[in-house]
Amino acid sequence: GAAKAAGDAAPPSPGPKAFHPPTGEAPLGPRASRPQTGAAGSTPASATEEKLAGPRRAMFHSMTASHTEVALCTVMDDADIHDWESPRDFTPRLIRAMVAGARAEPRLNGTFSAGTGVLSMSEDVHMGLAMETPHGLIVATIFNAGKLSLDEVRDEVARLKTAGADRTLKPGEVRGYTITLSNIAGGSSRYATPLMVPPTVGILGSGAAREEVVAVNGEIAIRRVLPLSLTFDHRCVAGADASRFLGAVVADLKLAS
Repeated sequence: GAAKAAGDAAPPSPGPKAFHPPTGEAPLGPRASRPQTGAAGSTPASATEEKLAGPRRAMFHSMTASHTEVALCTVMDDADIHDWESPRDFTPRLIRAMVAGARAEPRLNGTFSAGTGVLSMSEDVHMGLAMETPHGLIVATIFNAGKLSLDEVRDEVARLKTAGADRTLKPGEVRGYTITLSNIAGGSSRYATPLMVPPTVGILGSGAAREEVVAVNGEIAIRRVLPLSLTFDHRCVAGADASRFLGAVVADLKLAS
């Protein structure tokens, strides 16, 4: 699923509407195992069962749709972030880089209707931010992300994280996104296959940054790199489209600031 949350705006005029589960939350986490019952139908005292509700039930619905309705494909790459002036400014930099990706290849930033065969590419980037909360994983929206400064993005991320944890997000703040960012850096995870919520067609997962021996101008060097995984809907987005998008993301992330 869309793994863990991204760390670290008045809504625009109506654009293509993204699918939103009943409570606006997205991807499915581990399912509680259902133990075998005894002859009398009793459940072992050591077992724990959980009936999915709220965010986790919404997660079930959205990820079921993603798995059954979409032709998922993932491309991966590493971004050299060794020269960053703010080495831990991951989420704002990733959002800015995804805006650059959407400008280079607009097909990833929009929604697709299988019924009509129409891909609606949004002129504005409304960033879905997958966030882990005590209540489950949700996707909140940063509207018009391409028109915000890094400082404004940072403030909006902090506000949405607080509202998500407090369960004070408004209905309009968990829908309307045109592309999604997910942080899959829990533990030592590098790459994954993040799942987008239909009808959106793209989601970028960022893994755990690491130091790696690489070749730089013909010399061996140790550089800090950030692993990236871009999942797209192959029904309407070609591999070359996804590669152009990811290439623009990587190029923007290489910049020092």
